[in-house]
Amino acid sequence: MVHGPRRAARLGALVSLLTALAVGYSAPASPGTSITVVKDVIYTVNEGGPLALDIYYPTDTWGHRSILAIHGGSWRRGDKSDWRWVARRLAKGGFAVFVANYRLAPPGGVATYPTPVEDLRKAWEWMRQNAAYYHGDAENIAFVGSSAGGHLGLVLASEMSSSPYGPEAVVGLSPPTDLATMGVEGPLMWAVEDHIGCTYRGCPEMYEVASPVNRVRSTDPPTFLAYSSDELIPLSHGEALRDRLNEAGVVNRFVVVEGTEHALRIAGDVLPKAMRFLRHKMI
Repeated sequence: MVHGPRRAARLGALVSLLTALAVGYSAPASPGTSITVVKDVIYTVNEGGPLALDIYYPTDTWGHRSILAIHGGSWRRGDKSDWRWVARRLAKGGFAVFVANYRLAPPGGVATYPTPVEDLRKAWEWMRQNAAYYHGDAENIAFVGSSAGGHLGLVLASEMSSSPYGPEAVVGLSPPTDLATMGVEGPLMWAVEDHIGCTYRGCPEMYEVASPVNRVRSTDPPTFLAYSSDELIPLSHGEALRDRLNEAGVVNRFVVVEGTEHALRIAGDVLPKAMRFLRHKMI
């Protein structure tokens, strides 16, 4: 996704940072890498109060590819702490990981679409200003989300796809991609209604706009999608988005794990593949 002057500028900035710090760039980190964890770093304050990040990064090296990690929970629940073991594993793999909380839909909160997307954009903006302090590369950020968090990451990536500062890649573990079909029937129909703030019959256009499958552009970042073969989110969600990405000429990888596990429960199987994808697609 990075081309010409933009790539040169980023590489130049990275070289300058490493020279100033007199350390070598490390990717991936070694298995014995020491990890620093900083919890509850506030990235924004709104009418509902502060929103915070937990940050995981390799202690002794700098300039690491950075990840905005987004938890799941059907848009209505979940917390950044859900990502503890995954974030540690990513940090061991040489990434600086910023796990964000965002405002939740009812009954866990009062926020409806697109509020959580707006929150995550603020988290990304904060990372752009502060990632280097936590050993990350502010110009080299990917979005990685699970379940509803994967959906939000895909939506935010599509909104930023034409920006010169958009994400270098996006990873979704079991992300819903077609909210319209979910709003008509299925076990998550009520969760989708809470997230959108109305029924599909009441505002079908909102369901269409909030569906990543309808937002694909040729400028979208390289995308990694992973699902179980028989899980909570039908495999058709991933297949439909993969097909749209292929039609638009967007680099992507689609991984299916046999079984019924969902979201972070498939991370153990797919995380090595996702990290290789990120290392290859990020500068």
